[in-house]
Amino acid sequence: MANHQSSVPPDGCLRFQVHYWNMKLGFELPLYVFCFEETERVFPRGFQCGSNPFLLLALLESGALRYTSSGRAHTLVPGEILIIPRHAEYAFESYSTGGAYRKLVLEFRGGKLDLIAKSLNLDRFGVYALPDPEQTIRTFREIGALLESGRSKEVPRIMGKATELLTACSMLACPAPERDAILQTALNFIESNLELPHLLEQTAERLHISRSTLGRLFHVHLHCSPRKYIFRRRMESAEYLLKNTDFSVKETAFRLGYCNQFHFSSEFKRWKGCPPAEYRKSRPDTL
Repeated sequence: MANHQSSVPPDGCLRFQVHYWNMKLGFELPLYVFCFEETERVFPRGFQCGSNPFLLLALLESGALRYTSSGRAHTLVPGEILIIPRHAEYAFESYSTGGAYRKLVLEFRGGKLDLIAKSLNLDRFGVYALPDPEQTIRTFREIGALLESGRSKEVPRIMGKATELLTACSMLACPAPERDAILQTALNFIESNLELPHLLEQTAERLHISRSTLGRLFHVHLHCSPRKYIFRRRMESAEYLLKNTDFSVKETAFRLGYCNQFHFSSEFKRWKGCPPAEYRKSRPDTL
């Protein structure tokens, strides 16, 4: 198993590492993790791929990336996972999203990749909210570390973690009818209306369901309460606005549904461990 970690990051990168699978087994596995990549950039970046040779999973720890594929466009943000099937054309750019991002990618290959992807409904472009983004990030990194170790005895662990991850993605891609009809609408409404002060109540009203019914949907499918989900999405959006715009703390608070900037500052400190103004000072000077 051979791996590579770049010693000189490409232009505009604060961090770049990639680990490849290169195990000679004498036969081809039905599916395996071909590559783990982690990239942190500060300058805008664009990329196009005419025919993707992998099943690709991508997520962000920070920033935003605008992806397009098969006539669909989506701005990927932290808390989501992106699925790009093999053979698909796709492109991404960060010119319209501020330039800075930190991205983790896993690429899959294998003799039965197309069949497995189809059976798991991972054969189409999709973006899904993660019920536990931090756990998914840990899984990506655990797989990357196992690839980096270069030990053949770790192959079963790599395969186990990869299978678990793809199965979890399949469950997101194939929601129960109740989630497909109601919860996805709720998630879309929340994402488009983070500035509404009473977003939880307005979401339930928009869907013509009670708050308790909304709460059950979130607990069953996302394993968290609607209030906790809205809080996380507001804080993740706050991180992006503080790092990539010149909005004041007060304006950032207003854009995220907080009528009181001191309440927003208190919530943000609970989220990141420091006040918004202090967090903003840590952004790269190049931005």
